Amino acid sequence: MKGVLRRAIAPALVLALALPATAAVAAPLDNDDFGDAQDLAFFQRDVVPDRTNDGADLQTNEPFSPAEGSTCDGSNVSHTIWYQVPGSGGPVTVHTRGSDVDTVVVVYNTDSAPASDDPAFENALACSDDISSADRASEVTFNTQAGVPYLVQVGGCAGCPGPAVEEGLVEFVAYDAPVNDNRSAARTINAGAPVAGDNIGATLQTGEVAACDGVAFAKTVWYRFQAPSAGRAIFTSSGIDTVLTVHRGSTVVRCNDDGPGQSLASRVEIPVTAGEYLIQVGGIGEGSDADFGGLNTQVEFIAATTPTPPPPPPPPPPDLDADNDGVNRPADCDDNNPHRRPGLPEVRGNGQDEDCVGGDLGFARLAASYAISGVWGAFGRFTRLELRNVEAGSTVRIRCRGKGCRRKSIVRRVRKTTRRLQLAKAMRRNRPRPGARVEVRVTKPGKIGKVFRYRIRSYKEPVERTLCLPPGASRATSCRRG
Repeated sequence: MKGVLRRAIAPALVLALALPATAAVAAPLDNDDFGDAQDLAFFQRDVVPDRTNDGADLQTNEPFSPAEGSTCDGSNVSHTIWYQVPGSGGPVTVHTRGSDVDTVVVVYNTDSAPASDDPAFENALACSDDISSADRASEVTFNTQAGVPYLVQVGGCAGCPGPAVEEGLVEFVAYDAPVNDNRSAARTINAGAPVAGDNIGATLQTGEVAACDGVAFAKTVWYRFQAPSAGRAIFTSSGIDTVLTVHRGSTVVRCNDDGPGQSLASRVEIPVTAGEYLIQVGGIGEGSDADFGGLNTQVEFIAATTPTPPPPPPPPPPDLDADNDGVNRPADCDDNNPHRRPGLPEVRGNGQDEDCVGGDLGFARLAASYAISGVWGAFGRFTRLELRNVEAGSTVRIRCRGKGCRRKSIVRRVRKTTRRLQLAKAMRRNRPRPGARVEVRVTKPGKIGKVFRYRIRSYKEPVERTLCLPPGASRATSCRRG
């Protein structure tokens, strides 16, 4: 029957729309609406007449229609017909290869189907427009629950560029995954005779190897070979255009696309020791475009004449990166602290050497300095109180304590770096008497501030002193400690 893919091993779900080669007329259109979806029986390999979507229309608010707005890979559907496919409990694949129509296929869980005639489905499970740029058929693989029905919407690609055909013959095929689709369910193979099978409906598991020397493959099935002793094993696969990979535990031993003198078959010959080897066979190509069909897989084993004990495993390398920060000792100055290693930015003044270079980087000191002049008699009067090189973001606080201090506190916020900041005007109301103290503090977050102190004397210049103020400190100390 045209368009039917039959599995040679294990019971499987194969549901196909096909005609004998002599047929020329498609079956009447009776599954135009989702409520009339053609129900394909579970595990019975139904063979029904080819379908056509000629004259099929779109229901009100039908998903993925041009009026509804949602798209599949940027495409809308037109002239849709509907099928209902039972779940197998594992992955199920549907495709439209062999159709005359440029198809779009969307799969829905029937739990999302409405009871009314308004097919406002809220959650499509999966969809497909083109298998590849060269193949305008569609293919969707989706996980299923056993016995749960799934609705499949098949339509023409609405308004697609190129020679897109929206109405005509539609071939629809559905099948479940092979029993040895997953690594954990690998089929046992013994040395000697080839084992027939297929990768129809096979899938790739998460993390599964999907390339051999830059050649992509997919739709993989698995076999398990137990080597009885040391020797050589020859693994081959043929039928479709295969890629074969041999695994020992979690390690890929060797892989091959085309064997010597072969254009489709694959061959791997390796020395083996007693134990289990897993054989991964896939069709060449990526995703839905990977080759699929019947397979023949074989293992030949030649025992070693003198069994050679396997070499002892090498001793594990010493762990030179105990804190797992990517830097080994001795370059890592603290292998028990991942927040200390070469290349990290140094945080000033926190007591730690983050970058392992020269110890902790202390706080930078503000470069501010001062110049004063005034009239000093029975009281003091500043005619010049100037700060130099004041950085942007600094805060200047003037405190006057003692007799004659009418304005005891003055604060200035410096937004731009200033070479000369005049403060004498701010002190014009103050006439500090002898014994009074004037203090000017220049601070900035994350830097060591400067404190300038002046003790007023009678008829003499004030006693001046410069101190430093570390970040977070309230008392100024000698700048020599910084």
